[in-house]
Amino acid sequence: ENGVIKLFKNPDDTFTLRVPDENNNKTNITYDENSDLLIYGDKTNPNKITFTQDGIYEVWEKDSKGIMYQKEVSTDEFEISYKMQDGKKVLENIEIKKDNVEIEKLAKYTDFSKEELKEFNHLNGDTVSKNINFQVPISKQEIEGGYGEIAQYTTQDGNHIFIVPNSDGSKVTYATFTDGFNEKGAYEINSDGSINVNFEDRVIIANKDGYYFDSYGFEDKVDISYKRL
Repeated sequence: ENGVIKLFKNPDDTFTLRVPDENNNKTNITYDENSDLLIYGDKTNPNKITFTQDGIYEVWEKDSKGIMYQKEVSTDEFEISYKMQDGKKVLENIEIKKDNVEIEKLAKYTDFSKEELKEFNHLNGDTVSKNINFQVPISKQEIEGGYGEIAQYTTQDGNHIFIVPNSDGSKVTYATFTDGFNEKGAYEINSDGSINVNFEDRVIIANKDGYYFDSYGFEDKVDISYKRL
């Protein structure tokens, strides 16, 4: 529709497919001769192209300005969707479909490293399972601290997470959040696994074994989990 789709053979024996859009922007897709690349058009949506290659399914669409971008990528392990915002492709959602998915596989589709995603999601291992509320930040900044760089992450909902190194090499996580009742709060995750949650008129302290104290006067042995909304 917007010009000729060209196929090039590269010096390393891989191939590059070049797809133009109406603004003469060109999207390059590289694959090798051993891959099972298939390309589909959509008669109901001429602005959409679907690729399947080596078990990876991709959807490319045009935004309102006619720019072709990768809207979705999925495998049998995960599904990631993107949107165009202020002329830039940004990650919109990530869904983990199986247990023990390698975080490295997810990182290649984001602007963050495996270690940054582990840090942001409070994960120690190199894999993630489908019952985990796995998130990707919007941005990261580093601030000079007394015992090393302080990492400041901005979350998808506009809150912030600060990961602060201590003198002994451990780290403490501080974060702001909004709860299910639209009440603003902040939490602190210590290196020993304990959690402090603070609201305007309420404090909750939870040990790593699940025993917690609530300033409303309730104490119990429970399974506590907090998630960013």
